[in-house]
Amino acid sequence: MKFYDQVMTQDIKQTKVSKDKVFAGEQQRRKEEDDNYVVKKAPMVVRQKMCKRKIGRILYAVQSKLAEMLKKKSYDDDDGMIDNALEDPNVREAIYKNMANKKIKLVHKDSNEPIYHRQTSMIGEKGDQALNESPCDDFEEDIEPHEAALEVDEKAFEEVDARVQEFIRSNSIKSPK
Repeated sequence: MKFYDQVMTQDIKQTKVSKDKVFAGEQQRRKEEDDNYVVKKAPMVVRQKMCKRKIGRILYAVQSKLAEMLKKKSYDDDDGMIDNALEDPNVREAIYKNMANKKIKLVHKDSNEPIYHRQTSMIGEKGDQALNESPCDDFEEDIEPHEAALEVDEKAFEEVDARVQEFIRSNSIKSPK
């Protein structure tokens, strides 16, 4: 767990390479003034920015808060079946779909304003593949994902709950009474 925490909190260097727009604009202006001017190729510009990887921490926060909600509902989770269910592809599909539709989202614990829009949309669209990407926003949220509150639409919660119940029924080793 320590390694996972270290990887998810490390700084990441995001690098972008593009043509120098100022130089290209100057070349275009000179070409318009003088038809005989030979346009030179614009040099490449490398821009780097340091940012944090939050996708994994956001997904972990959503799953742990959903597990808490499911446990409060009525489940006896002595054997950890809810946590196992949340790792099931069928259950994750429901979570991702509802995150993409903004029915499961993290909100600021004080103001109830939605936070991490871009990251939750990416998780919803790409699922587990989103963990390989680390979008850097110019504006970083002022609250860590584990400190945020989870807002879940009632129908979205019912869908996730139904899939969790299905997983528990199909994987239960308890014999019927």
